[in-house]
Amino acid sequence: MSGSDDYDIIIAGAGLVGATFALAAAQGGLRPVMVDPQPFDAQMAPTFDGRATAVSYANFRMLKALGLGEALEPHACRMDRILVTDGRRPGAA
Repeated sequence: MSGSDDYDIIIAGAGLVGATFALAAAQGGLRPVMVDPQPFDAQMAPTFDGRATAVSYANFRMLKALGLGEALEPHACRMDRILVTDGRRPGAA
């Protein structure tokens, strides 16, 4: 980023929430920039531990409104239960 770059909003974090907010801001006419300590290429690598994400139907409708529904829909499935864990022992959160 050079000193002449102009942005309307700085978004701290380029994960799911930050990237979605950046897309919404850009579609709303703002010029967002995301900053994240993890390089983007590293986040896209097969070895990146991105954890799992469950998206509720209400959140899916928001993502669909941003134009992401068609790409996400083939990967969607019904959620009947969710088990929250700390990663060390099942059921511990």
